[in-house]
Amino acid sequence: MNENLRPVAIHEAGHSYMAWRTGRRVGPVTIRPGTVAAGVSHFDPPQLTSRERERLDLQAPYLLWPAAVRHKIDTDAMVTAAGHEAERTLRRTTAARRVGDTAAEAAAQIAAAKPPTRNEERLLALSRAAADPRSDDEHLAALMRLVAPTDIATGTAWLNHITAQARAVLRAGAPAVYRLTEALLEHKDLSGRAVCAILRPAP
Repeated sequence: MNENLRPVAIHEAGHSYMAWRTGRRVGPVTIRPGTVAAGVSHFDPPQLTSRERERLDLQAPYLLWPAAVRHKIDTDAMVTAAGHEAERTLRRTTAARRVGDTAAEAAAQIAAAKPPTRNEERLLALSRAAADPRSDDEHLAALMRLVAPTDIATGTAWLNHITAQARAVLRAGAPAVYRLTEALLEHKDLSGRAVCAILRPAP
């Protein structure tokens, strides 16, 4: 049963690891199937403010947009891309699994972390009932259209660059991703604090 959930766990671990690695606030994660998604990871996205959107010159090349805006978009894309990239780059990487800690080795970290807060329990319940109907691919496509509304070649080049960055970060963090994967397979739900405790390097 757990092996059937392994791709889901790796996928969600990829999202959570990338969110944590890029400084986002990580929330609870579940690999219990919902009505829309097989699993859900929560993190605070760096949403563009209405003021930032209003001030964007969509006719200007993306590289000329404000750096803070590009950082928000690039980070959002990297976190989104990380799910698929975790499956593609880590699922069959036995070397990464060998150096990764097992769920048993992460047990103390999980036990030390506080359980889900009331708000996290609400988020987990919502995740199992319904989720954002957009898939990762659809979200990336929307971001690509924002970056290059009329130039498919430029948008594709940007997305390839983002994907390569996500893949490099995940390969470097393979032990942490596998540690989180094993913990998800063991517990199915993890609080944001537990996720951070598992991903934090040992002292």
